Amino acid sequence: MKLITQYRDRENVKYVTGVKFPARRKDSHKYNYGSDMVVGGSIGYTGAPIYAAEAASRAGAGLSFAAVPECVYQIEACRASSAMVFPAASKDGRFSAAAFNDIMAKSEKTTAMLIGPGMGRGEESDNLVLELIRTFSGQIILDADGINAISGHIDILGLSARPMILTPHMGEFARIGGDLSLPPLDAALSYTRSHRCILVLKGHETVVSFPDGDAFVNTTGGPGLAKGGSGDVLSGIILALVGQGFSLKDAIPAAVYIHGRSGDICEAELGEYSVIPEDIIKAIPKAILGF
Repeated sequence: MKLITQYRDRENVKYVTGVKFPARRKDSHKYNYGSDMVVGGSIGYTGAPIYAAEAASRAGAGLSFAAVPECVYQIEACRASSAMVFPAASKDGRFSAAAFNDIMAKSEKTTAMLIGPGMGRGEESDNLVLELIRTFSGQIILDADGINAISGHIDILGLSARPMILTPHMGEFARIGGDLSLPPLDAALSYTRSHRCILVLKGHETVVSFPDGDAFVNTTGGPGLAKGGSGDVLSGIILALVGQGFSLKDAIPAAVYIHGRSGDICEAELGEYSVIPEDIIKAIPKAILGF
């Protein structure tokens, strides 16, 4: 993968203006391209994990799994077309503590795990997030309620096997101690230096920052992406590119660019008002091909 970037203002900040994907080997197979898992969903929020898992599949994941609470399994399984959905223990409409064993039993070959889309908040589901962070040895991406679950446990960011990827919007960023008094770029860089994580701070010109001080600013996307479920699609694209083994400094900014470019394609075809997550997922191939 090759990012097309240009420097502006600061030497360590690159603006992403394009992505080129490598050709795949003719003799490759699905296990060459990652086995990814989304952990999420709850009563009332059944779209989020499926958007993420289907986006991961569209973005090239070899295998895309979704672990969902047993109470919504039938709904989730009916919504998925390419993702493989399996049930985990539930209670009161969300994951229960017992879901940990169900998820870990399926994670033996998992390359990357996305935790949080549509998960909801509760003591047992929050504790599930913390236990998965402590236990899973692959790359972890936290989104939505996965981020909210660590708001009182920020020290856990230093306990994972490798730097975690967090994808907050501004409200979630504030809940985990982000400084909203600073410009987004400065706030993101300050946070990642302090907490040894990788941050995808969502907004106009989404910022991707790394613990070593490198940062990328996105140049795609518009108001058509201001729709519930759009962030789940983004986290699914990140999951796919990270799971395929691309370097994090290529994969994460590229995912943000592809997500924004998919939104731009949808806006051109459907207008700013009418874009929905399914449209963004369908546009991912064109974005990858450079249309």
